Amino acid sequence: MPRRSGSEENHSRPAFGHLVAPHVEAVHHQHFFSFRLDLDVDGADGNTVVEQNARPLAAGPDNPLGNGFVMRETPLTKESEAKRRLDLASSRRWKVIHPAMRNALGQAVGYTLLPGENALPLSLPGSPFRRRAGFLEAHLWATPYARDEQYPAGRHPNQSAGEDDGLAAWTRADRPLVERDVVLWYTLGVTHLPRPEDFPVMPVHRAGFRLVPTGFFARNPALDVP
Repeated sequence: MPRRSGSEENHSRPAFGHLVAPHVEAVHHQHFFSFRLDLDVDGADGNTVVEQNARPLAAGPDNPLGNGFVMRETPLTKESEAKRRLDLASSRRWKVIHPAMRNALGQAVGYTLLPGENALPLSLPGSPFRRRAGFLEAHLWATPYARDEQYPAGRHPNQSAGEDDGLAAWTRADRPLVERDVVLWYTLGVTHLPRPEDFPVMPVHRAGFRLVPTGFFARNPALDVP
């Protein structure tokens, strides 16, 4: 009897994958990317990372109808504070500002990182994959610029135990971040649960984030664009 390629079963096993064609089972999987963002806002030195979180305002005289909310800004002063995950409940985002450079409204100029689609790693903590890709432990990291710190998983992740190189190792020093040459590292994840429409050629899947100027312009700079 000739051997068949692909899955011996001709039905879905949704615990581990989905059938996308007869005897072809696509396994669930994840994709992760790390973006190194050396922003240098109004110069390399003097930058600070600020986290923004929105919270409901407590009921009371300042919120009589119950629909008010406030936004709090918190400077991330050292590497241990800048190891952060997304929080949909607070619309969490981050910006890099130059506190000494002010716009016409007296606000510090900066760039805000607006997250898009993302995911958390589903492999178990302590697994070889998670140890080698230590940057997966947070969606955002911040470090002071260092010329030899280029690769978030280290230079040789496949030959490494993941303990001596990469973001998880560098940030153990807990270096200060206030008014420094700051580098942001953004971790983007996509969880792919395949469907028949992904086979035999998967359509485009868009995922990403935005960097938007915050305080650089006195008004919308595109108002006079024809």
